[in-house]
Formats: sequence, C-alpha cells, structure tokens
Amino acid sequence: MSTTLDIRPYEERDDAEALELERCLAKGGGFRLSLRRSRFARRAENFDEHEILVARHQGRLVGTIAVAFKDMLVHGRPVRGATTFDLRVHPELHRQGVGAQLSAAAADLVRGRADLGYSYVLDDQAAVAELAGRVGQPQPGGYQVLVAPTSVEGEVGVTVRPVDLSTVHESNLACRPPYDLYTDPRVGGRLDGHVGSWLVEEDDEVAGYSAWDNREIMAEVVEHLPAGFSALARFASWGPVAHLHLPHLPQPGEQLRTWTLFDVHATGPAIARAMLFQVLEEARQAGIDYCYFLLSLGDPLLDTLKAELPALFSPVNHYRLYASQGEHPVQGLRRVYVDIRDV
Repeated sequence: MSTTLDIRPYEERDDAEALELERCLAKGGGFRLSLRRSRFARRAENFDEHEILVARHQGRLVGTIAVAFKDMLVHGRPVRGATTFDLRVHPELHRQGVGAQLSAAAADLVRGRADLGYSYVLDDQAAVAELAGRVGQPQPGGYQVLVAPTSVEGEVGVTVRPVDLSTVHESNLACRPPYDLYTDPRVGGRLDGHVGSWLVEEDDEVAGYSAWDNREIMAEVVEHLPAGFSALARFASWGPVAHLHLPHLPQPGEQLRTWTLFDVHATGPAIARAMLFQVLEEARQAGIDYCYFLLSLGDPLLDTLKAELPALFSPVNHYRLYASQGEHPVQGLRRVYVDIRDV
C-alpha cells in the first residue's frame, strides 16, 4: 500500500529537515557512516543544471531525490544525460512506496529533457537495486572504490610533478581505450572539491591521478563501529605500538579525513605501484587518513594496487550502473568513465 505524498521542488526552507533525514540514514552494518553537509543542495550544485524534489507526508519531510543534467558520450555519440541521486526515504516509511513515487516524479523531470537516464547503486543494497531496475537496465559496467590507508609507505623512485586537472584527464584518456559512457568533468558544473593533480613518470611509463576532498560538500561521520573496533583503535595508539604506524582507526562521532582519487591511470604495474606510494605520501602530508581510489569495474589496476595494501584495512566497494535510453534498450555500457561529481 502506497503512502499519500505531497511531492514538490526543494526550497531553502526544506534544508534543515532534509539534513536531519540524511543524518538518520546511517549506512552500513557494523561500521556505519552518516553524511553531513552544510546545505542539502550542495551536492546537486556540483552540476549547473539540476533539480531536487522533496516528499512530505502529513506535513513532515520523508523523502528526497535529485536529478542533474549534462552532456555525455555513449559509444562516442553525443547525448543529453540525466543522473539521478540522493534518493532518501525516512526509515519509518520504508516499503510504503515513497521511493517508487519519488523515482516516478524524477522520471517525469527527465522525460523530454534527456536522451539517457542513469544512476549508480551500491551492489549490496538489494532493495535500492530492485527499485533502480524499474527505471533502468543493469549494465555490465559501473565503478569500484578501493580504500587505502595513508599509513602505507613504499619507494617511489620516479619523477613526480604537480600538474593541472586537464593534463591528468587528457593523460588518462590517452592511456585507455575509448569509454562506452563518458562525461567531461570540466564542463557544466563545479569542481570545488579538487585539491591537486599529479603525473608520475619514468622513461616511457606514465601514471597520474587527481585528488578530490569531499568534506565541504558531503562529509562522512562515523556513527557506529563493529564490536572490538574501538579497543583495536586504542591499542593502535598505545605508546609501545604507536611507532608501527598502523592505519588510523576512527572513533564514533569522528569525521573521516579522506581524498577520493579520480582519473587514476598507469601504463604498467611498476609505475602504478610508484604512483600508489606517492599519492599516499602526498595525502599523509596533507593530514589525510584514507584515500579512495575510484576505478571502473574490471579495471586491472585494482589488483595491482590492492596487492600493496593491508587487506584488513583496504576493502573494495562495488557500484553498479543502471541506465535507460527512452524506449530503446541501452547496449552494454561496460567501460564507464566515472564523473567525480557523481560520487
């Protein structure tokens, strides 16, 4: 049975309730995070053209959804794309049709304004995946996020130079086959989270990455830890073992200090390992505890980087792409360029 909703465009007066809704939706099992923003609309404002909808039930804000529009390439062909994100439903109203009604309202916004609609869904969120499947086809592509503690050290031994974002982006495109789904992140939005870009070079080999700090847009705060994790964190900071430089273990209430690395690429495994150690050193010097490597599903760089990291502190999260193209089926979007503004 569906709940009766009043769905309308987001207004600034909705901000406090929307932020409170997000705080009560801590994600994860034993390790739970909540998202904190200065303003709820800030994430959507990464894109020049965006819409946010809110759902109210009996006067209370119980759901949100956002859509952003941008120019894209699908198998090299220009299309107008629309990405759907920030679907939030109050826990008390789960499985009462709120998400479905918001998704339908978002689809109405997209209709006639975009050729392609898409969203990313965390692989283990079965209920959300089922909902996304109603408005788009699951694709073979998507992205994965490798977590890397900056306490890991290793030999760089190659030339590293800071460059601008465009230099790294163009280097990434030159190193890889064409993407099936591509967005130029430099066009149609804001890149306020960008903190730096680097190229790593040795003879004919090259690697590169850009770093993004999301804390001013959508910070992550630890809400709950698995049993024994707090004791492990205290042990890691104990004097006799502190010199071992174990990964930083956050405590409940702590805001995570992270960078997300995008346009990550390397022409070979040796230069990829040098890049890994260089970026972890760069991040460590900036006071960052963990780096999130943003890679397309199937990217062989994952195995190369993961082999250098402690397995206990370096999980990998997988996100599946769901896409629809009007009434026509979308052909396999396997090689996906992940726009940092989508994450």
